[in-house]
Amino acid sequence: MSKLVIAMTRALPANRLGLTIAKGLRRLVIRFAGDRGFDTELWGMRLRLHPRWNGCEKAVLFTPQLYDVIERAALKQAVKTVTERAFVFIDIGANAGLYSLYVAAETCDTARIIAIEPQPRMIERLTFNTKVNMLRSITVVPAAHGRGQGDPRPQQSRCRRRNAAAKRAEPAPYHRRRKASYGDTA
Repeated sequence: MSKLVIAMTRALPANRLGLTIAKGLRRLVIRFAGDRGFDTELWGMRLRLHPRWNGCEKAVLFTPQLYDVIERAALKQAVKTVTERAFVFIDIGANAGLYSLYVAAETCDTARIIAIEPQPRMIERLTFNTKVNMLRSITVVPAAHGRGQGDPRPQQSRCRRRNAAAKRAEPAPYHRRRKASYGDTA
């Protein structure tokens, strides 16, 4: 069933209606599939994608025709313009490495690609897809930039913390501020 749904969502038009239909269909597949990965072919490569907890992998698995169209077009154009030397691509915060894999596909594995990603689970996914396709152009660097050494833990933005607090049973702390009036000095 999942292969049929993936084929259907990939055949949908690259517009809002196609995306709306695809979202409904992909929810069914992800709900019943659990945490397992999906083996698929994309950009001339064999990929294993894990859509349950990764929005990028979810988007590219079900609707590659809508996945970062502007960014992929810019990368394709950049690859075409570099002719006298090897194309170098640095993917900072590579996540599952979808941009790195796309550049490798566009350059027929002739580019020099450096994928920097601190999260071990994402590194495993990118390394797996690199090995399955026997790509030599991608170098995975397990690193992050921060104030010091240690285990890199992603921090939530204030907006995400507020949303998480709103979803909890207890209300988020609220501090009322007095309105400033004309003549106040702050």
